[in-house]
Amino acid sequence: MFKLFFYIVSPLILLIILSLYPLIIIRFCFLPSHRIGEFVEFSEVYLLNKKFKVNTPNKKYFDIFITTKIISNKTYLNLLKSKITILEGKIVFPIYRIIKFLSKKIIFFNKFIILKENLDHSIQYNKQNIQILMKNKFIDKGDKFLEEIGIDRNSKIICLLVRDDEYLKKNFPIKDWSYHSYRNCKLENYVDAVNLATQKGYYVFRMGATPGKTLEINNDRFIDYAKLYRTDFLDVYLANKCKFSISTGTGWDALSSWTFRKPHVWTNAVPIGIPVLNPCEKLIFSIKLHYNIKKNKYLSLKEILNSKLMYASSIDSFNEENIELHENDSEDIKNMVIEMINYIEKIDDKSEEDLIFQSKIQSIYKNNLRLPNSKYKIFNTTMSKNFIKKYNFLINEI
Repeated sequence: MFKLFFYIVSPLILLIILSLYPLIIIRFCFLPSHRIGEFVEFSEVYLLNKKFKVNTPNKKYFDIFITTKIISNKTYLNLLKSKITILEGKIVFPIYRIIKFLSKKIIFFNKFIILKENLDHSIQYNKQNIQILMKNKFIDKGDKFLEEIGIDRNSKIICLLVRDDEYLKKNFPIKDWSYHSYRNCKLENYVDAVNLATQKGYYVFRMGATPGKTLEINNDRFIDYAKLYRTDFLDVYLANKCKFSISTGTGWDALSSWTFRKPHVWTNAVPIGIPVLNPCEKLIFSIKLHYNIKKNKYLSLKEILNSKLMYASSIDSFNEENIELHENDSEDIKNMVIEMINYIEKIDDKSEEDLIFQSKIQSIYKNNLRLPNSKYKIFNTTMSKNFIKKYNFLINEI
């Protein structure tokens, strides 16, 4: 009945919005709040576009954001409410739906809608101040949690998140998510990296909203947070607290690398066109190796970028191209973590050869990557130097 009321009065609300147009533009936006990665990325891009007046109206405007039924992180949502106006979907969705329908028929109504594709991703986000700051009481609450589980609040923390399908299966059980399986990775391949990091004095927190397989490690500095302690609040706190994150490109890592500008290790990246669009100031990445079954060979970066797989979003795309995706092994992942720890601790481990390799990678991407649209740019991300040396066929341009 409550929802029906807003559908009934929505035409009247639309008339009010149109009557106010000469004075102020009231715009609506549907937030992808059901998926934390999209939620964070969209919000961060919007806030910085607004700050620098990029793609904003040249007159006074007021933006209203609408959430989805499922909220991926309520703590992040509450923090975001201090920056933008967010209303529940059942209140605003009827008027948004009418305007969205009219915008497809009459161009004028596009003025009242904010779409993801209209936001400019070319700003160097990590060169700017953090948009969502943590208050002291927020930090203190998180620090007390650490002390309760026996960890000093000044300890060095790494967050680890390895993707599986559990979150999607739990929250969207009707849909078949098997097409996304190409992004999943073997958790056991991260054991050596965890042990290496803990030997160097770090605590490693295994993240995840709905953990599937358990990582069995007999190590006091490894915290199976996903299984034992996970909350929306702590997800945000740890994203802000950690020295860096390690992931497979999952969604939560956007909190650490986008919102809080933390360094990031992105292992097993696929599709390979995405990592170089990430604005994280310090990002070390590797890719899943693309093995062509028919040709009996691994593809180079140039070959992948010039195929249909640059932004592939389904396992079917790889099958159609006769491609098997081979994951990073334990050594690859451990070496990437060493590289990031050396960066964090200001240990210069780069050789002249490494710089040449990085220049080669940048050149291959810039010459062969087709950007999603003109509002994106290639950022200065770094492929793992050990990964390039081990799999140097990747920089073959023949």
